[in-house]
Order: sequence, then C-alpha cells, then structure tokens
Amino acid sequence: MSLQDSITTAVKNSKTEGHSTGKTPAFYNKRKDAFIDGACTNPVPEVRIYAAGSDATPTKNLKEMLVAEKDIDVLTVLLMNPRVPTKALEAFMDTPEAELFDKEDEVYQYIIQRVGTEDTEPEPDDQPEE
Repeated sequence: MSLQDSITTAVKNSKTEGHSTGKTPAFYNKRKDAFIDGACTNPVPEVRIYAAGSDATPTKNLKEMLVAEKDIDVLTVLLMNPRVPTKALEAFMDTPEAELFDKEDEVYQYIIQRVGTEDTEPEPDDQPEE
C-alpha cells in the first residue's frame, strides 16, 4: 500500500469513526446567537451592561433591550451605543424610562443630537402675542 493510499484510508476512517464533529458554521452561529441573547436578558446588570456596549451585539438585540430595560446603568450604556438605531431612540424618548435622564444630562443630550430634534414646547413667555 502506498503512502497516498494510507492517507486516503486514514481520512475515510476518521470521518466514519466519528472523529469529525460535523459542526457547521450555522451550528456555531446559533450558539453565538444564543449566548448573546442570554447576555442581553441576564439577571445580572453587569452582564447586560457588557452586552449593551458590545460591538458583537446585533441591532435586533439592542432594540429589544431598549424596550425591556429598566436599570439606569444598563440604559446609559445602551443609549450611548452608536449602533442603536435612531428610530429606536425616538421611540425610547416616549417611554417613562426617558424621564430617568435630566435634560441637562450627557446621555439625554446625546440622544437629542442623534435624533436631531428636541421635543420642546414653547415657554409661556415665548408664545407670540395675539
């Protein structure tokens, strides 16, 4: 038996004897997605903070976190993440959680800058006289 035949036989045997894991990129992508999903909904705020600021966290997860999150520290990191879509920030501004941030707060100012408009009503002194 030649060296090439020996190698060919060894490769065939390794595949049939279970030495190949058979795990495809799709398998690893599902595991990664499950890990990220778990981090985004973890009961430990520090884990959610990491997920909120991570470049690996998909936009879908960031939007879901923005809707569900109540912890101000996690929200701060999440809102400062430039990967959070502008429309999600706009929707956040209409929630009660938006009131956790003062209008002078850096986070609030960043959101206003990203959204492009500030939701302001004219003060009574600023209204035109009739």
